[in-house]
Amino acid sequence: MKLRVLGILSVLAVLIVIIASNAILTSASRELTQELQINRAASLNRLAQVAFDAASAGETAQLQTEMDRYSELYGEGVLIRLQQGTLRSGGLSEDGADVRDAVARANLNLSDTTLTPLQPFGPGSEVISRSFGSASQVLGEAVLEVNLDAARQKLRERWIVVGLAAAALAAVLLLGAARVTGWVLRPVHRLNAAVTELEATGRTGQLPADGPPELRKLSRSFTTMAQTVSKSLESQRQLIADTSHELRNPVGAL
Repeated sequence: MKLRVLGILSVLAVLIVIIASNAILTSASRELTQELQINRAASLNRLAQVAFDAASAGETAQLQTEMDRYSELYGEGVLIRLQQGTLRSGGLSEDGADVRDAVARANLNLSDTTLTPLQPFGPGSEVISRSFGSASQVLGEAVLEVNLDAARQKLRERWIVVGLAAAALAAVLLLGAARVTGWVLRPVHRLNAAVTELEATGRTGQLPADGPPELRKLSRSFTTMAQTVSKSLESQRQLIADTSHELRNPVGAL
């Protein structure tokens, strides 16, 4: 019985730990993804504004300088396509299918600045894109390569912390489940042993009142009942002994 009860409590404890850990890790992934997405979307918007100014002025030197500086600082590639040509930095080119798709979407005025929710392991980078221009005309497309390694490393560190905390919590819950199981079942085992002793000897000792309130009350009731039964049996034995003694005297006289 102890194993069955402990097994049920253990399963519930593990489920609680898994659900709580999953919620925490999902929240951490969402937080890191959103933080990176907001930061890189702001960078892309700034580069798009510089590209718009360059397209309007017909001068791309300042734009190329900004792109090179950004790539050197963050280690991320930038690609901007203008009517005058395509500017690149950080090794990003249109050879990749994801870059071509991003440029095509931006050309249709479909900005794509949403990042896939981070996972501990996966691709090292992802691209976001947007178009720039006037209300009536698209002057070009800007594509930014987002490096996910740093954010993924932070997420992995949180996974480790949550994993260790979950293991500790699971150990505490399992220990608590074992204690609760023993606390509940110990009085039951004592009652069972007392019944066996009463059946064999006609008497039993007083049971300690511990465990849940219901079992403490049951232990007290059993102790009272056992004492009553023991006194009744003792009275019966004494009555039989007295009767035998009284019968022996007349028989002896005869």
